[in-house]
Amino acid sequence: MEKFENKWMGTGGIQRDSWVDGLLVTDSVMPSQFNQRRTTRSGEERLLFAVLKDAITDFLGDQPQASKEAARWLRHRGCRHPFTFENICDVFGIDSGWFRQGLLRQRALLDQERSMLAAAAASIEPAEYLQMKEVSAGPIDAQF
Repeated sequence: MEKFENKWMGTGGIQRDSWVDGLLVTDSVMPSQFNQRRTTRSGEERLLFAVLKDAITDFLGDQPQASKEAARWLRHRGCRHPFTFENICDVFGIDSGWFRQGLLRQRALLDQERSMLAAAAASIEPAEYLQMKEVSAGPIDAQF
């Protein structure tokens, strides 16, 4: 241990170890080093993201066959294939169960909304619908 001079206490009293000096040394940290989130993705990650995005679009879309295929993929819980829902969620740090439940809830809401719209459309006579369309288009066109 070595003694050092303190301007308030004079020489003596306080001793410090050389390892403490190492603790007190500050290094500069760049913002890019501080925030470790990556903004660029590898080609494989971009491919996995595209697969996930397409599946979500198909699942929530209005094409019955594509929605059915996406639902089957989404509900499958296997991990043997690299392109499973479970593995893709794992790559991006997403809880697959939580995400799956959210997508299923969203799909149920969309189905409910679509059935309500279909019921409302079925209750309107075609001639009445065309007349409503002309009336609603009239004032809008008059403004321009």
